[in-house]
Formats: sequence, C-alpha cells, structure tokens
Amino acid sequence: MTELPSLRVAVDIGGTFTDFVVFDAKTGSVRVGKVLSSPDDSVRAVLLGLERLNVDLANVDFFVHGTTVGLNLIVQGKGANVALITTKGFRDVLEIGLMEKKEMYNLFYERPRPLVERQNRFEIDERVDGFGQVLRPVDDAELAQVAEAIRASGAQTVAVATLNAYVEPANEASIGRALANELGDDVFVSVSHEIANEWREFERTSTTVLNAYVLPVFKKYLSEIRTRLSERGLRSEVNIMKSSGGIMSAEAAAVRPIHSLLSGPVGGAVGAQALARLARAGDASHLANLVTADMGGTSFDASLVVEGEIEVDTRADAHGYPMLVPTVRVNAIGAGGGSIARVEGSSGLRVGPESAGASPGPVCYGQGGVEPTVTDANLVLGRLDPNGVLGDEIALDLDAATNAIEERVARPLGLSVHEAAEGILRVINSKMALAIRELTVAQGLDPADFALVAFGGAGPMHAAEICAELGIRTAVIPPVPGMFSAWGMLAADVRHDLSATAVVQAAHLEKQVVGKRFAELEREGREALGAQGVGEAAMSFTHFLDLRYVGQEHTLTVPVDIDVDPADLKRVFDEAHRRKYGHHSEEDAAEVVNFRVAAVGAVAKPELARVDVQARSGSRVGERDVFFGGAFHTTPVYRRADLGSETLRGPLVVDEDGSTTIVPPGFDLRVDSYGNLVLAAGAAQ
Repeated sequence: MTELPSLRVAVDIGGTFTDFVVFDAKTGSVRVGKVLSSPDDSVRAVLLGLERLNVDLANVDFFVHGTTVGLNLIVQGKGANVALITTKGFRDVLEIGLMEKKEMYNLFYERPRPLVERQNRFEIDERVDGFGQVLRPVDDAELAQVAEAIRASGAQTVAVATLNAYVEPANEASIGRALANELGDDVFVSVSHEIANEWREFERTSTTVLNAYVLPVFKKYLSEIRTRLSERGLRSEVNIMKSSGGIMSAEAAAVRPIHSLLSGPVGGAVGAQALARLARAGDASHLANLVTADMGGTSFDASLVVEGEIEVDTRADAHGYPMLVPTVRVNAIGAGGGSIARVEGSSGLRVGPESAGASPGPVCYGQGGVEPTVTDANLVLGRLDPNGVLGDEIALDLDAATNAIEERVARPLGLSVHEAAEGILRVINSKMALAIRELTVAQGLDPADFALVAFGGAGPMHAAEICAELGIRTAVIPPVPGMFSAWGMLAADVRHDLSATAVVQAAHLEKQVVGKRFAELEREGREALGAQGVGEAAMSFTHFLDLRYVGQEHTLTVPVDIDVDPADLKRVFDEAHRRKYGHHSEEDAAEVVNFRVAAVGAVAKPELARVDVQARSGSRVGERDVFFGGAFHTTPVYRRADLGSETLRGPLVVDEDGSTTIVPPGFDLRVDSYGNLVLAAGAAQ
C-alpha cells in the first residue's frame, strides 16, 4: 500500500539565516534546521537546508514559507519600471498624497519619492461618480493611444487606479482587459478593485502601485521556487505567509504580492498566538498576554497578543508608502545579531540599523567581515560558546571579534574591550525596548502587564535584559526559539480578507442591508477558500465593521456578529473606542465606512504537547566565564533538553540547537508544562 504524504514544512527566509521546521503529522515529531541565507539566490539556501534535513519532498503534503523578497525591493528601490493609468485630472495623486508630515518635528523630513515617474502616469477621460453610476465610459481609441505610450516608455508593469472604482469597477475592468490584450504577457497589469477594493484614492492608488512595483520580480521568484522544488519531487502547492497572519497559495501571491510584504515577521506573531491560547489551561496563565521579541541576524520585530488574539491593522506602511492591506501590527527595526557597532564623532557609540547580514556577516564568522557586531559582542562576553558552531557550518573566531571591538569601539571610547562589548549590548537592548514601548506605552498599555516571548537566533540572549529595561517580570522562551517564526507558519490557517466600502450612519442602516453585505463578502471568501482546496467544514468567517464618529477622519475596526442589529452599533462602537483610546462620545453619531470579512480555512498544525520535566536529569554540562554588570562570573551551562523541574537561579546559560538563552543574575529559570523556559525577575542578587 502506498504511503500517504505526512510531512509539513515551513521555511523562514531571513536576512542572515534561513530557518526550517519539518513536522511529521504521523509521529508528531519535529525537526529543525538553519543555514546561512543566500541573498543572490534565496532558493539555493532553501534547497540546501532541505537537503541537510534529509527531507523527501515527495512525502511533503504542505509547504509554506515567508519571504522578504517584495519588501526588500521597496526598501532598496529595485522594483519594476511602473506605469500608472488613472482618471483625467488625477495624474498627481501620488505626488499630492495626504499633505501630512509623518515626522512633525523633523525639519529635514522628506516624503518618499513616488514609485511612478510623472512621465509614466497616464490619464483616461472616464468617470464614475461616488454612487457607482458610469458618467463617462472608456474611449477605446484613447486607451489604444495610452497603451502605445506605455509600450514606448519601457514599463514592465502597469497599475490601474481610476476614480471610484471601488464602487463600480466597470471602467477600470475594461481598461485592465484591453491592456492585457494590447500589451501581452510581457507587461503585468494590476487593477485597484482587485488589489484594494476600498475608498481613499491616494491609499488605493499607492497600494496598487506597490503591487505592480514588486510583481514582476516576485512572480519570477515564485515560479523559480516552485519549479526547483518540483524538480526535486515536491507535488504539493507552495504556500506563502500573508501579512495578515494567514497563508495563501503561490498562485494567488503571484497576482497580489502586496499581501505578503511582511510575511517573515508575521510567522512569529502567529506562533506567539498559538502559545497564548495555551493560557486557557490552568497551568499556563503566564501566557495570557504576550509581547514578542523576535531578534534575528538583521532585524528585531515586536508584536502584541492580547487575550489570545494578534492585532491586525487594516492599513499599513511599506517603507513610507501607505497600503490598504490587512497586516499584523509589527514594529520592525534594524536591530539584530548582525547590527554593526561603530563610534561616530560626538554621537558616541551607535549600533545598527546597518547590518553585516549573511555576507560578510559578523567578524567572528570569518567570512571577511571587519566591522564589529552584536554577535561579536556576545561572543567576547562569553554569552556565546567560543567553541560552538552556528547553523552547523560557522565556527566562531573569538580573537577576530575581540580585535575588531578593541580597534573600532574600545580604543576610540577609552574603554576596555569587555566594557565596550557590554556597551554595545546596552545600546541594542535599549533600541529594542523602545520598539516595544512604541507598541505598548504609546498605545496606553503597560508593558508590565505582558510576558515577553523571545525568539529568533538572538532573542533569548537578550530577553532578560529587555525585560529589565521595560519592567516586565516574565520572559518566555518557546521550544525551538531559533526557528520559532517558521514554527508559527505551520500554525497559520488559510486566510482571505474581503472588504467593501459603504459610508452610512449606523442609525440609518437596515438589518437586511448589513446581512446582505456580509453575505456577499462571505460568498467571495468561500469561493477563494474553495479554490485552495479548503472544505466547507474547515471554513469559518469573522465579521468586522470600520466605524467612526461622524466628522472623524480615521476609523476603528470592530468585530461584530453577522446578524448584528444596527441599533446596537453605537453602543458597540462607544465601548470599543473607550477601550482603545480611554474615552468615547455619547453625543456624536457613529458612522459605518467599510464592511470586512476574514475568511479562514483551518489546516492541521503542530501543537505543543505537555512534557514530563520530572523525568529529566537536570544536570549541567559545564561552565564558562560570562561577563555581567562589569565583571566575569563563573556560570553553569545547561542543555535545554536536560532541564528538569527544579527552579534554577541565574546566572546561567542554556544551550540548544539554533539559540542560546542567557539568564543573568537577578533572574530565576524554570520549565513549564509545555517545555517553555520561563525567566522570572526578582531573584536575590
């Protein structure tokens, strides 16, 4: 009898390392791996890691990965040459924007330049009014002239965003069809009503342009990874992590790559959500509300899980460009193990955001790096094992790291090499703490009400000191922390987010209209899920309304029941506004702006099982000198798999494949019933 496929594989492609998690659905076993990323050819690192883990791709029935390919194109300004078609009179909407200054007190602030040069923005004399009535249809002769001008411009891709297409897309759809016929397969076309079917002309246009900007390279990348995996036996679909916390097929991502720009960091947030749901068990209350600290080689990503749910915004920002795409709220900064430390004149010590990345990497990697990094500082201070190996391939060079910090940081600042290394860690820890404050304190939340979930290759080394900066009393290090974002991808469901704009006062809504709007969006979601092979029994739908007070500019997304009574919406919105902002208005009427439905298809996923810590030896494997608070301490070293039920007092080091956990003086360590390491502040010094 033929064996049925049973392997589920997740791959997280980061700036420095590419991480792998392989879950066997039959046995429940999990294998993990890590290799250096290959920025010149991301697929090469994927294939290398799968080979090292001896993954038989013919036995893989689910493959998902997160990628920063699209985001990197925007950050580096290396996207496609884009042409824009819009309604006559709206050629400069990208230039005008919102007339806002995001950094109010920065005298030198400059808005990012439009991704479409003015000569590549074309107008069509068509018109649809705000009620969806076509006032002026598209003139075929005029469109043919525009298509010829686009061909002459050398544009690789076209964004079409016409006025009020979110209400009635007839004109815009006809433009899209005509361009596809006129320009052929060599030029890709993105139309706004398929990318961001909402009002706000600037944001909708920006979203469509961003999609067009990354589409050619992203589509080529997806084609390449599917082809090369298929050549090695993969028969299942390649799925892509979405910015909203769900997954979509590569086929869908090839049309709407905008939905996957932040797919890498989101995997960790989904994994943290899976942890938080364990809090419903009586012995996991420490997991109820979580703030994530995902520190990799290049970046640090923070997000929140409140009462078991991750926070999803309906609009986001991609390197200064607004986009109407549901996105898990992640605060990402340039702070990772590869962040470069340098002394800059009167500014003193600076760490990041520049990173040594995968090539050349930190000095201690021995691959040509000359500028000291956070990883070099951790090695010099004994927090990393000088005899250890990273990713099964990198032997660490302590002497090279010491010399680099001595020459470039310690000597210019008049410090010892160990004082300089500790200073590097203090700076990077403060930057990461600030990123978390922007998610919590700036939103009226107290970080002390959360536990810190630290992961990524470097996160567990810095967790306790970040907690000390923020007044957080508990840090949690999940299983396989170095690959936890990839593990989180296996915990993600298929998800499609649908929306429709309808601006109307809540008091004027009829219940039948609400039900009809939601039913239409559900139908779209059901079709999208079915196209990905999701059965009816696995489908679920969550309903939201974007609400505001009449006269307000921005909205608040509020979950509601599908059969919600419009008479209750004012009360529901008042309560949501009070929880979010600390106040509400009894006098002002509530207004509906958008209807939203999240269509989710549940998939099988690995779950954390309870572990019998009583059966473990709890014995240490050695000790080494580690620098804490200005002096070296003889510090016990443990292997994570050996840790038993005993509570241990810091300082101590816990080693495991892919990561190292540092427990400094003043913290205790225990293992909870799910195998998480729990660091608690407040131990006697």
